[in-house]
Amino acid sequence: NYADQLSNYKRAILSDALISLEVNLNKDQLYYGAWKDESGNEVPLKDILGMDVPCSYDRYIHLWNERFVRTREKENFSESTDREHLLKVFTEGTSEITFDYEARVLSGRSRWLRRSICMTRNQHGDVIAYTSVKDITELVEQSKREEAYIDALATEYDSIVVVDFNPDKYL
Repeated sequence: NYADQLSNYKRAILSDALISLEVNLNKDQLYYGAWKDESGNEVPLKDILGMDVPCSYDRYIHLWNERFVRTREKENFSESTDREHLLKVFTEGTSEITFDYEARVLSGRSRWLRRSICMTRNQHGDVIAYTSVKDITELVEQSKREEAYIDALATEYDSIVVVDFNPDKYL
């Protein structure tokens, strides 16, 4: 049936996510969330931030930003995940927002994360946000290595041509 297909679709999309959330933005309610450690084991939100699900999305974002997001990333994270901002951009026609930021993961290690927020209306007209957060540290480090290599070559040569044969890379 359709509900099972939708459930399987969401599970496939979120399978490698460190965090997956479902939020009713109109009601300020985070009503589903899965948080994983670096080994892929689920960790309850109660153990992370002392909160139970369902809970206030605004409060969750505030505590998450305070505890895990790097200082230089806090303002961007706060603006990009603000509930009122998300409702406004959805009303203006944007249904997906993706941004990268540096944060500590549950182990305490610093990682680069990509947060994707997809929004839609439910049958009651409320805006529902589906969020996935994935670790992109390897892509960012690879990009930095390539930039360093190009910089090193630039000191030896007058011009350099870079051809990217892999369109899936993070540059």
